[in-house]
Amino acid sequence: MSETTPPIPKGLDPELVEKISGGLDLCSPGDIDGIIRGLRSNYDELVDFTSYMFDRIAGN
Repeated sequence: MSETTPPIPKGLDPELVEKISGGLDLCSPGDIDGIIRGLRSNYDELVDFTSYMFDRIAGN
């Protein structure tokens, strides 16, 4: 099964399409690592908050 690239819509230049596609030249591995660390931190805080709220509701 072959995949073909659809044509670029009128009004979009190839440079803009490249930026939208999110190539690695726009985001380094260090940037990705920082984003993942931030997401993990936010997730951990959400879990802590949810546990706190469950404890409050349960009356512990």
